[in-house]
Order: sequence, then structure tokens, then C-alpha cells
Amino acid sequence: MKIKESWAEISTPYGVIPSYCAAQDFKTEPVPGVIVIQEVWGVDEHIKDVTRRIAQAGYFAVAPDLLSLGGERDKAVSHERISELKDFVNSLPPSAWGDPSKREEAMSKFDKDKQDRLNETQTIAFSQIGRMDDFVNALSHVSKWMQSNGPTRNGRIGAVGFCMGGAIAARLALSDAGLSASAIFYGSAPDEGSLKCNLIGFYGGLDENVNKTIPNLEKIAGNSEFNFSSFIYPGAAHGFHNDTRPSYHENASRDAVARLLEFFAQNLTPDRAGTIN
Repeated sequence: MKIKESWAEISTPYGVIPSYCAAQDFKTEPVPGVIVIQEVWGVDEHIKDVTRRIAQAGYFAVAPDLLSLGGERDKAVSHERISELKDFVNSLPPSAWGDPSKREEAMSKFDKDKQDRLNETQTIAFSQIGRMDDFVNALSHVSKWMQSNGPTRNGRIGAVGFCMGGAIAARLALSDAGLSASAIFYGSAPDEGSLKCNLIGFYGGLDENVNKTIPNLEKIAGNSEFNFSSFIYPGAAHGFHNDTRPSYHENASRDAVARLLEFFAQNLTPDRAGTIN
């Protein structure tokens, strides 16, 4: 199956956001759409691959590059610099990925130029987490753009996010009334809110810091007309779906993808729309 790839510049209150788009040659419209929300690395080859796979399942898939929000990336987070940072982080055990002191200790073994580059890149990349509200707002505009343009015009829109993107997907489910479904891959939950659509979450059993926030969503769903379902995979770490990283867990990823596509089919396809109990 041939997938058409393109880039679109979508207007938001923060300027345009370049977005990677993938779609089949659809014969009938509208079709359901899915917003694919990146990890801190931006729209890299892994996120593009995920976006194409969702397109192969019959959706118009759009992956906004949050590192380019406003029009273009800072040179410190160019694709080359992000790849260098990712290679460094991947060289560490998963338990050290989110630990600044362990990253600093490992980084101290490099020459000063490389240390400076990595520090500059990680400062910008990891600071994205502090812009969560801006990103949720910007992606709500992406959702509206999809509902007004292309093959998804007047169609149903869902979202799926990974790591930081998973946290954003959870918050989108609490804020975007135009969203019909949202999915979290190992993203932390907000403390409170009200669900606007059905939500599903996939978590690694070893990802303790993220998993301790799951009860927040269970409590939120308990006061909502919408459902939240969660799946925790024993032995899987944070980032278990990313097959470009050492945290990849084949069995957990396989099961999560099957459940994700069933969730989208139930909630985004008009003749199957419903809820998962």
C-alpha cells in the first residue's frame, strides 16, 4: 500500500507549526484522522514511522513538530543535534534517562565542546515539558484544521502521544471537545479535569514515576460520562514502543498497537463508534 507523505504548515496562536502528514489514496471521504504527538525528540524518523503505520490502518495521520512551533527549529535542536542527544541518552540505562545528575556525570567524560552541545540541546528539548499548556492549545488548533481541511473534513479526530506526547494526549482529552478519542503511551496524567472523550493508556510496569499518576485519571473518569482504560505491561520500561531505543519491548508494543487500533476503530469510525468498558 502506497502512503502519500507531505508537510503542512498549520496556523496556531503561536505561529505556524510544520506538520508531517501521511495518508492513503482515499476513495471516499470524510475519513477519521489521528494526531500523532511526539516525544521530546520532535518529529523524528520513529514518529514518522508511527504516523505512516496509522495511515496504513486507514486514517489521515498528522504529526505536528512541536520543536518547530512558530515556524522553524532553533539550530540547537536541529535533527542532527537531537540525534546526538538521543544517542547519548540511549547509551545510559533507562533508570538514568530522567535523572539530571546521572546524565551530567556521564556527560562529564566528553570533551568540552561536546558537553556544551549536549547541554544546549537538552536544555531546549527538555524545557518543552514546561510548555504543556501551549502545546495543548496549539494541538487543539491542529484538530480544528483537520476537521476543516483535507480528507478529514467533518470527520472524527483522535490523538495518540508518546512520553511527553502522552502527557499532552491526556490533557487534550480534558480540553478539546472536538476530539473523539485519545490515547496515552507512558505519559504522566494531570491532577484534575473533566474528560471530553474516551481515553486509553498504555504503560510499562517498570515506569514507576509515570504509573503513580494513573489513579488521577481513574478518579477523573469516575466523575465523567467517558471512559478511561489502562494497560500495564510487566517487565516493560518507559518508551517500550520506540523500536529505535534500547527500551523497546516487542510483546508489549505488539499488544498495545492492537488495542490502540481497536480503540480508534470503535471511537473514530462512525458505523462502529462506541465505548470500551
